[in-house]
Amino acid sequence: MSQGPGDKRRAAAAGAKHRAEESPAATSSSPACGPLGPRSTMKVLTAALAALLLVAICSLAEAHLDIVLICCFSYMQLPIPRRFITSAYRTSSKCAKPAVILVTNKGMELCADPQAPWVQAYLEHFQMLEY
Repeated sequence: MSQGPGDKRRAAAAGAKHRAEESPAATSSSPACGPLGPRSTMKVLTAALAALLLVAICSLAEAHLDIVLICCFSYMQLPIPRRFITSAYRTSSKCAKPAVILVTNKGMELCADPQAPWVQAYLEHFQMLEY
């Protein structure tokens, strides 16, 4: 049983084919997509993009948390002497009760009724100082 030159080549080719099937590189679908395949690679990229988008949205939302809304629930009943007031400003329109906040020399913030005549006089006084 001697083998001819064609038989040796077939045996060598069969051995090479067998070795290629056993190698891990031959089991991947495509060398450009890596060992996961094109669909798995897209899933990973989609998940990474979604995570990046979530981080961006959370950081933007966190940046807007610094806004403090100051509202008043009751007013000062007695007028405060103007010499103790350094500034005044109105509360946000989002507050349930409109108010003017009077800031004292010591930094205290007091709520006052914007309809009270003495508060309106203080507001006019501070508006004149701004110009």
